[in-house]
Amino acid sequence: MQHIKAQLPTGTIKVSTIQLEPKLDALFSFAQRRNPKRSFLFVSKILGKHIPVSPSIMRQSYRTLANKIPMDLPEPIVFFGMAETAIGLGSGIFEEAITQYPNALFMISTRHELPNTDKFCEFKEEHSHATDHIIYKPNNITKQEQLLNAKTLILVDDEATTGKTFLNLYQGLVAAGLRDVEKLVTITLTNWSNKALSNCVNIPVEELSLINGHWEWQPEPCAPEVVMPSHIGKFQTGCKIATHYNFGREGIYKRPNIDSLFAHFFNQHRFTKQQTGQSTNPSVLVLGSSEFAYIPFLLAEELENFGYIVKFSATTRSPIALGLAIESALQFSDNYGEGVTHYCYNISHQHFDHIILCVETESCSIDDEFIHALKHCAQKVTVFSLFDG
Repeated sequence: MQHIKAQLPTGTIKVSTIQLEPKLDALFSFAQRRNPKRSFLFVSKILGKHIPVSPSIMRQSYRTLANKIPMDLPEPIVFFGMAETAIGLGSGIFEEAITQYPNALFMISTRHELPNTDKFCEFKEEHSHATDHIIYKPNNITKQEQLLNAKTLILVDDEATTGKTFLNLYQGLVAAGLRDVEKLVTITLTNWSNKALSNCVNIPVEELSLINGHWEWQPEPCAPEVVMPSHIGKFQTGCKIATHYNFGREGIYKRPNIDSLFAHFFNQHRFTKQQTGQSTNPSVLVLGSSEFAYIPFLLAEELENFGYIVKFSATTRSPIALGLAIESALQFSDNYGEGVTHYCYNISHQHFDHIILCVETESCSIDDEFIHALKHCAQKVTVFSLFDG
């Protein structure tokens, strides 16, 4: 039996599991959400979102979870990665799983409006800072038919606390026309939901995770009121999003072909293979931005293969208080033009030789103050934009 707990200003969170491995404190820590609906947060140490992580560690978690997927699932199969936190995780698990299920389709939820693109359904993440999710209709008839005729849905999120978001997604898909689903599979890094989803649907559910157990929240009666920063608008956008590299919003069968894009970037910025085993090799932080996570992760992975000392993280719209797992925070205007404040955690107290900030919008959409803050953390800051390719 393992136990872990943390005292937050708003209460005490406790987690327990009968599993002896992996160690709880190696997987996550805690922080306080700036959100009155749920004031605690599991902060993953291997996700690459709020804490910088080596790409090789992230890749291993993708493989481990993909290897847990049963061999005999009814097809067609559709994977879903949840915005924004689990888009990279879902993409990585899907990429590892397509050797087993080569005809599977991968899709993601999103909080962004795409012009001239039809919505398939919407659903809510009720405890979130931004509750509304969109699933877009796939971009060709074959993918659309596969979605409508899916027999297995594989739903990926970073963690499950109550299972309610999975239920909302499933119900949204059924309401939009899915009628033949025979099985649900949920995949998370950690699962504390105690099989709650199984009690809410009338089809078999299989829950896969690195570790599962139980959680308990004891609120502090005299805790100060938690105020969530304001969210301006719903699905607004003022900046163009590069749609020529579809990474799941309209459905994909394999990862985007970005080899020539990377080769151009490496040549332009003179990234070359390093001598392995040298402690003097340059340290590089690759930063994804919001939902744009998996292509930046692949860039980080390629640089790690080149011999650089690489960490990966990503910006987020999730407001989190300083303390416990959150040692530092940067706050800046989002690059999507939505009027939503974005954040970058656990970066500004560190130093890197090179920071590469990756965006799916134009380079000019980035807040100058954010670039200025990153320059205090690195000798060099470079922007990688999909529009540059």
